[in-house]
Amino acid sequence: MHPGHVLTQHTGLHPYLTNDAGYQLRRRIINYKGVFIMRKPELAAAIAESADLSKDKAGQVLNVILDEITHSVAKGDDVALIGFGTFTVRERAARTGKNPQTGEPLQIPASKNVAFKPGKALKDAVS
Repeated sequence: MHPGHVLTQHTGLHPYLTNDAGYQLRRRIINYKGVFIMRKPELAAAIAESADLSKDKAGQVLNVILDEITHSVAKGDDVALIGFGTFTVRERAARTGKNPQTGEPLQIPASKNVAFKPGKALKDAVS
């Protein structure tokens, strides 16, 4: 078995091959807390199964959605997905910080950051 693969109990949620014991072999990315990280291919596969699409078509749909969100937020527009959440641009003013190695003050320039505020349905699903 490849070191990046793990055996997990088959749940039927993802279209992966299973062995005779009902376990599926799938490449999983685990973060430092031991939590599974769903990547883009796994999300596209889940969309494909739920919407009865091919994996390629689901991947294209996912790419278009992400591209549209990216372009809208880059223009400064908010993207609100009711129930899921809202992507917004937040501007941070220039400020004075300090170099952690020397303690000398330094100017941190103004910047723009993307913020995500989860919607009620997402909050309820998590809690």
